[in-house]
Amino acid sequence: MTTSRGIASCSVDGISLYDLNKKILFRKLQTETNKFVKIAVEVGGEVLAAADESYEVLLFDIRTGNLIGSVGRHEGPITSLLFVRPGVLASGSWDRSV
Repeated sequence: MTTSRGIASCSVDGISLYDLNKKILFRKLQTETNKFVKIAVEVGGEVLAAADESYEVLLFDIRTGNLIGSVGRHEGPITSLLFVRPGVLASGSWDRSV
């Protein structure tokens, strides 16, 4: 039985997903306009949340790379992003909201 291990990183040019078992970059998540500053991966490894420079939080399906949708926008820079438990995402911002 093989256990999948991976790591994700973000930058202004997109989100890179790496497979640590195979030691490869297996997917690059990008949109036309978003520059990402924070990411969080759901415990099950199926959903990735990404905060961008315009203070919006987007959700991606890791398996397909498809954008699932947006969960909202803050009024200031997003400083934290965390899946508290499966299906529950928390984000914190300089706008003093969670």
